[in-house]
Amino acid sequence: MKPVLSLFVILLLWSCKDQKLVSSNGKKHQEEMNENKIVVAELFTSQGCSSCPPADKILEDFTAKNPNFILLSFHIDYWDYLGWKDTFGKKDFSERQNQYVTKFDINGAYTPQLVINGKTQFVVSNQYQLKIATTNKELAIDNNAKISINALTKKGNQIRCKYSIDNTSTEDKYLNVALISSSETTNVAAGENEGETLTSHNIVKYFKILVPKKSDEIIFENVETKVDKIVLYTQNERLEITNCTYKIIN
Repeated sequence: MKPVLSLFVILLLWSCKDQKLVSSNGKKHQEEMNENKIVVAELFTSQGCSSCPPADKILEDFTAKNPNFILLSFHIDYWDYLGWKDTFGKKDFSERQNQYVTKFDINGAYTPQLVINGKTQFVVSNQYQLKIATTNKELAIDNNAKISINALTKKGNQIRCKYSIDNTSTEDKYLNVALISSSETTNVAAGENEGETLTSHNIVKYFKILVPKKSDEIIFENVETKVDKIVLYTQNERLEITNCTYKIIN
């Protein structure tokens, strides 16, 4: 009995060691994936669209579970004619969406449309499609260059941001800079969502498209609305996102 028992103990200990090793390697692999899997999601949405609040809720939940999921909500203005003027809507954001309409060769603009890393697009309807899109290696951002925010200051209605880009690529044609409001609530008095109280997340309030440089300073003047985050991300000529960083505005 003793030799058999000893053998059993040895096998049990070895099994536990293997499981611990697998668990450790699995955790390390997960950490490496989390470090490299930055996803920039551009949402085109509207307070005047009845399909948008459910999409906002799906994305709110997904963002809370995935810290590397960078959501930017661009409120468009072409549904304003339905009776409610979107309080965050801008013509420039509708025009930005039209660039993706051309890129993806789709019939026309719609909401809620989500563009992942400038490489694919779909209507937001469930979290499963988000998981598929955000884990597809072919859709991942190529992090050869690194954007750094070296200084960020807010004084009155002015925000100044100093940045640098290491290993700048000749393919990077655009540097997009967004000032974000993390959450705001609106009482909608007309249109498809009449009578609803809508909470919007990661709202793009101010947006600039610049030529990327090795280092520079970006200045926003007359920032009169609530913003609490700045996001910088580069795109190539094909509108594919090549890098991203962000920082909280204190």
